Amino acid sequence: MPLHRSSLLPNIAALISLLPVALGIAALYSPRTALSNLSFPLPASHESQALADALVRFYSGRNIAIGLTNLLAWYGGHRTVLGSSMIIGTVVAGVDGWASRILLGAGTVEWGHWMFTFLGLALGGGILEWW
Repeated sequence: MPLHRSSLLPNIAALISLLPVALGIAALYSPRTALSNLSFPLPASHESQALADALVRFYSGRNIAIGLTNLLAWYGGHRTVLGSSMIIGTVVAGVDGWASRILLGAGTVEWGHWMFTFLGLALGGGILEWW
């Protein structure tokens, strides 16, 4: 069976989709730990910390939604939706990497995000039989 027709690529995509769900749930409960894990500086004032906590929770909700969308497409066997969703998710990873680069400088955690851009394109394109 050709690789693009096997269940290997969708299964890898589903496995990778568990990561944003898990990280999103963790960030909901501990936004300061999530900021620290991303090497972002913790705000000093109470008001700034409250804003940072809220923004991390927005980020976590977005990640949970993206991961669950991919998992639902995988579970339902919707290869076109799963492949497309993986490719669309690369926008999120790319912007996250760009934001990290702006805040922390080049050569920092930005590549932790950009790696998922390349991975999402490769998996999504493979699932959609582009290559």
